[in-house]
Amino acid sequence: MSQMSAGTLQMMNMGLGAVSGGLSGIAQWKAGSAERNAYRANAELEIQKAAEEEQASAEKYTRLSGQQRLLYAQAGVDLSSGSPLLVMMDTAMNQAVASQRIRRAGQSRAAMLRYYGDQAASAGHSAGMSTFLTTLDKTANQAYEYSKANTA
Repeated sequence: MSQMSAGTLQMMNMGLGAVSGGLSGIAQWKAGSAERNAYRANAELEIQKAAEEEQASAEKYTRLSGQQRLLYAQAGVDLSSGSPLLVMMDTAMNQAVASQRIRRAGQSRAAMLRYYGDQAASAGHSAGMSTFLTTLDKTANQAYEYSKANTA
């Protein structure tokens, strides 16, 4: 077996460093993208969760409204006017307000998760590019020093 020269070893070291730095930069970039995707998936789950909560709230208010009508009817109260009608209208309005509040809260949580995901992707992309550029700079400097040492 022949021995490698110091110059060959130095060039191999530069090459391996460049490949390693490049792969590290790519990994950081992909990690940021993957984190963003995870946040987006969680945002969609928040929207689904809010829709389920909204449905449960609507069912609760539907039962309440039915109980009100039943109790008023059992008591022989006219439901077409007066206080009973106002109470049932108030219940219906409370249902609408609760549904809107639940939906908006879910949308707000989802928007925040999407924002966090975008920030994670940006951080990963920046770190990846920084690693890549630092590696490129380091490799170029090593190549320059090697060239300068071997031409002098």
